[in-house]
This record gives sequence, structure tokens and C-alpha cells, in this order.
Amino acid sequence: MRKFLLIISFAFLLNQISWAKEEYPPTLGSMAGFVLYENRIPLPPHPPMQAKNGKTFQLQDFKGTVTIINFWAPWCAPCRRELPSLSKLQKQYPKNKMQIVLLDVNHTNREEGDNMLKRNNNLKNLLNLYEGGKSLSQIIKIRALPTTYIIDKNSKIVGYLPGEAQWHGKDTKYLIDHLINE
Repeated sequence: MRKFLLIISFAFLLNQISWAKEEYPPTLGSMAGFVLYENRIPLPPHPPMQAKNGKTFQLQDFKGTVTIINFWAPWCAPCRRELPSLSKLQKQYPKNKMQIVLLDVNHTNREEGDNMLKRNNNLKNLLNLYEGGKSLSQIIKIRALPTTYIIDKNSKIVGYLPGEAQWHGKDTKYLIDHLINE
């Protein structure tokens, strides 16, 4: 009887652990610094963001897709160092499942970021947008560059990672796959 109760207790504990994994995306290894919101936050209203070709976007345009939004600037050395890693991550997923959006906060020279990405063939798969009006970085109070937010398929903010990261590793893939499969 004692052995039976021990087995039942262990099975219950395993069930609770698997339930927690389904509720909260995993943040391990290189994603250990990821700040995971206990309750996901709806996207705030924000002005349209614009691509070099003039096309405008709202983050809600990516609903149904896990979206990674990276706040960066061409003059920011850590931002430039992490771009190849973001590009490698984007290559692992079709854009209808996961989309990386670079949000260039350089308000003085909009051409600089696009020119830098254009010169590096390995970065051409990244969507680079510019803020407009009261910027999204001001609305959500970005305090450091780079800062990267992850938004789920329902357009809710999952959390963010301040600072430079290696985005193409197994820990990030585990987190992204979890969000895609929710």
C-alpha cells in the first residue's frame, strides 16, 4: 500500500511539472536572462512602423505568428554583434510560424541600418522597420539596446531579454517551438 501511494504521488508530481511546462514557456541556458511575464500583456497601441520601401506595419499584422521584435540601432556594437544570430534563427523557421522584426530606433539616419543590412548578404532575411510618431520604444520604455521582445501568436507579449544574446541555439529553439505549438 505504501509503495502504491508513493507511485501515485510521483505520478501526480510529474503531471504538475508537465502542466507547468505547458503554461510557462521554458527559459533555459542562453535564455535564462529572459524576463518572462507571469501574465502575458496585450500589445499597446502604437504608431505604424515603416519599411524602407514605404510599406507600413503594426505588430498586430503578425497575429498568428510568433514575433520577435529586436530594438536596435546601427551605432550600437552589441546590436550589430547579435544580428547574425538573429538571422540564423530566422532561417530555422518559415515566416508564417516565426517572424523576426528589427526595429531601428536610430531616428537621425534611417538609411544607415538598411545600408548595413544590405551590405551583409547573411542579414537580408531580416525585416528592418523604423518607428514613427511616438515610438514603440518610448511606449514600452526600452532602457537599453539591444532589447528583444517575444510576442505570442495571439499578439500578447511573452517577455523580453535586455542585452545581447545568441539567438540561434537550442535554448531559443526550445522556447520558440513551445510558443509555436501552444
